[in-house]
Amino acid sequence: IYTPFKKNILDKAIISLVEYKYPKIAILIDDLDRCEEREVKNILDGFLTFFEKKNCAYVVTADHTVIEQHIANQLKLGREKEGYNQDLYSTPKEYLHKIFNLNFLVPAPPKDNLQEFLDETAKFFGLTSNEEIANLAYRFFKRNPRGIKRFYTKIRFGIETAQNLIDNPKTEEERKCVAKKVLDKPELKAKIVALEMATPKLFSLITEDPQIAQDGEAGETINMGKGYFESRTIIENKIASW
Repeated sequence: IYTPFKKNILDKAIISLVEYKYPKIAILIDDLDRCEEREVKNILDGFLTFFEKKNCAYVVTADHTVIEQHIANQLKLGREKEGYNQDLYSTPKEYLHKIFNLNFLVPAPPKDNLQEFLDETAKFFGLTSNEEIANLAYRFFKRNPRGIKRFYTKIRFGIETAQNLIDNPKTEEERKCVAKKVLDKPELKAKIVALEMATPKLFSLITEDPQIAQDGEAGETINMGKGYFESRTIIENKIASW
């Protein structure tokens, strides 16, 4: 929407609404965090122009942690050692504060308020009896109902895949043994899914090289690529504390 042609159309539309129909208007921009990283930066830059319109209020809803990560990547923040310029902004929050006059974080609902949704989702996927999985769903995705559904979908898919492996006479015994563990303790699969969804870069590196989570001295710093670092101690604690 930020090409000169489309910008001109939007400008005229807003002006006509304000001058001829409504004294004030509010424009809602939803799911910004679901856009591609580069698109998020372009859209936010465009806001600087559109926000100047009088009698217009803009409400932008998004997962601020995702937006901040996108901005950090696009502006190369926090990477002084790689020679990036940080003269304009030192943090993603500083960049966002220059765009938005008011930032409001919607508090996470108490578990009691979310319990009915958790129960219904677990029932739909046949996982109603596992309180540990429900606790993981709330802990990691309490602000994101879509995330809860994706969490349970991935778990159910893993369980069905494990069952198919066991039922297949051509499956090697070693793989059947692993699959049986998934069926016997689905909460272990839930923890893996939570790790995958909460820290995708870390999960990808562990799946590519399992030795990352097995070898090395406690507290050893491991290069996770693209400026991202994680210690073996943190990896172990993330899994063990669940």
